[in-house]
Amino acid sequence: MKRGHVPLRTCVVCRRRAPKTELDRWLFQEGRLAHDERQQAPGFGHYCCRDGACRERIGIKLGKRKKLTSRKAKAPTSRC
Repeated sequence: MKRGHVPLRTCVVCRRRAPKTELDRWLFQEGRLAHDERQQAPGFGHYCCRDGACRERIGIKLGKRKKLTSRKAKAPTSRC
């Protein structure tokens, strides 16, 4: 029997690639990290292994990423 396409995702902590069904989905809702158990919530999801070591570090990893990307780049001002 032919098997269909299996979407692959990458763990944001250890960078291991695995089928989407083997990873947990996390996203930011109202500024807080939330676990998306059904993997259907709107928004940009981040995937993490179900391994205890990765789950412990996901908050740290995504917290740093959110801080880096949430800073507004200041446009250079020129005075004539």
